[in-house]
Amino acid sequence: MEVAELQSRSNQLEQLSLSQDHHCFLQSFPTLSSPLTKDWTNAAVHCDLSFDAVRRAVTLVQQKINKIMEKVPEIKMKRMREHAVDVTLDPDTAHHSLVISQNGKQVETVAINQDVPNNPKRFKMYPEVLAKEGFTTGKFYFEVQVKDKTNWAVGVANESVNRKGDTDLSVSDGFWTIGLDEGVFEAYENPCVTMTLKDKLQKVGIFVDYNKRVVSFYDVDTKSHIYSFTGCCFKEKLHPYFCPQHSSGMNSAPIIITPVSQTEYSSLPTAFSPDLSLRAPAPTRH
Repeated sequence: MEVAELQSRSNQLEQLSLSQDHHCFLQSFPTLSSPLTKDWTNAAVHCDLSFDAVRRAVTLVQQKINKIMEKVPEIKMKRMREHAVDVTLDPDTAHHSLVISQNGKQVETVAINQDVPNNPKRFKMYPEVLAKEGFTTGKFYFEVQVKDKTNWAVGVANESVNRKGDTDLSVSDGFWTIGLDEGVFEAYENPCVTMTLKDKLQKVGIFVDYNKRVVSFYDVDTKSHIYSFTGCCFKEKLHPYFCPQHSSGMNSAPIIITPVSQTEYSSLPTAFSPDLSLRAPAPTRH
């Protein structure tokens, strides 16, 4: 109302300036040019409600943007790599046909069985080995090179898996793994799920969210998703699992635990995260 009144005064003053009637001008000008009598010095605008509305709106925008960002392969890979763990093979669990490198990062199958003690932790039936590290909560990620191999399996396994008997690589037996068997890629569900990959798989990224009960596999080179086990029944410690299979034919190459690079994606944002801890400003006086 005040603005409308000022606009009306402005129009009247403009008309008055064009008038040739000096007597009318002298009578009207003092009234039209006088300031409004309303005193606004003690008026305050409280913006708490409007600020909260903006904060809620920004939060919704943040959630939507983050969902979109999660679909960008480079950003998704960066987020997973932030949970990278240093994994080392446990020689006490290795089958007697396996040879582990001195740094504990490579494993290969050899024709001559190794002279090793038959302790309770050691796999007896198949060329398998676990990592020393085990996890019971949170997220963890590691990468495995399977280049030049025709048969292999990698993933995670329960600490209590049967290491002496003839068990399958299946979820029901405590394994969450994928592998290559004579040119066929499979996820070892119950039953197995056959997969078709567009690119030759050379390095596998394994990401585990223990609390959300998900195990996911990715092609590190193409940053593409391969397979995920969801709704997993985790009740104990999980260990990274490796099986280089037998060394006959073209399968003599080792499985290698490779270091996870963080610099490749260092310039990428991990998430849109505005500062939502702001407080509403103090009431403004006009």
